[in-house]
Amino acid sequence: MEEIIEENNRRDDRRDIFSEKVYAGKRTYYFDLNETSNGGKCLVISERKLTDGEYNERYKIMVFEENLIEFWKGLNRVVEYVVQEKTSEGF
Repeated sequence: MEEIIEENNRRDDRRDIFSEKVYAGKRTYYFDLNETSNGGKCLVISERKLTDGEYNERYKIMVFEENLIEFWKGLNRVVEYVVQEKTSEGF
């Protein structure tokens, strides 16, 4: 029981800094930048999927401040590749 209380307290210590919501068909993506209890920043990317008229699947990934630049570089390379592929196909 103590562990649950400690976990809830840690969540309460978190401060939301910035949020963005993206609707994409049956999926909704959330990009939330939070301040951690030690003052760092953490990007939380969540996906919720609509099935049978309800949001019932949810996935999250957390990227901590010290990894954001490398994460962005990798994501950017993948997006650039997809855009180039689509452009060459007559996007």
